[in-house]
Amino acid sequence: MKGKRVKLRTNVPTTILKVTKKEDIKISSFCNIGMCGKCTIKIVEGCLSEPSKKEIKKLGASKIKEGYRLACQAKFDDRVIIEV
Repeated sequence: MKGKRVKLRTNVPTTILKVTKKEDIKISSFCNIGMCGKCTIKIVEGCLSEPSKKEIKKLGASKIKEGYRLACQAKFDDRVIIEV
């Protein structure tokens, strides 16, 4: 995955998908509950919540180590840079 880098900021814990929707940044998504994997993004920089069980099941440990997460599951509360 090689895409556009996007900086996101928030001051309350929330998912990447919620912030991108609020900021009108397009990320493919379908189920919004971590089952379909359509909202897979790559984390370039920033601290996020621990991967959810759904993320581990859908992406696998190796993809998560490479920086891939599900935007509907990954939470942050400061700033993050992602590739979409």
